[in-house]
Amino acid sequence: MDYNKLLNIGEVFKAKYKVEVSDTADFHGNTGVRVLSTPALLRYVEQGSSTGVYDRLSDGYRPVGTYVELHHVSATPVGGIIEIVSEVSEIEGRKFTYNFKAFHQDKIIAYGVYGQTIVPLDDFLKKSNVI
Repeated sequence: MDYNKLLNIGEVFKAKYKVEVSDTADFHGNTGVRVLSTPALLRYVEQGSSTGVYDRLSDGYRPVGTYVELHHVSATPVGGIIEIVSEVSEIEGRKFTYNFKAFHQDKIIAYGVYGQTIVPLDDFLKKSNVI
């Protein structure tokens, strides 16, 4: 597989998500903080950044997260719609890096860098002693 042809530097991917109760810091144990938690935000960053690569991979290959730099700078309430905008900033073999921003009502709520590596899923799981 030629990883350099999967994505292009500067390519942008966008995805929208609705904040659910299960996404809140309160749900994850930070009692009373009923806004989007950083771990849930990271999940959305990972999903949003990966949207462009899923359909382009050969069967048996998957992206896995390998690096994150996340600045969560503003709260988002339950029911709020967030938009993840990820731009491919670097391609090095099977490693992809994205610069991302997350928005709620046109306000930046987070920004950072997300990295992933494309792996042959069966080999990855075997090395991880999952199968």
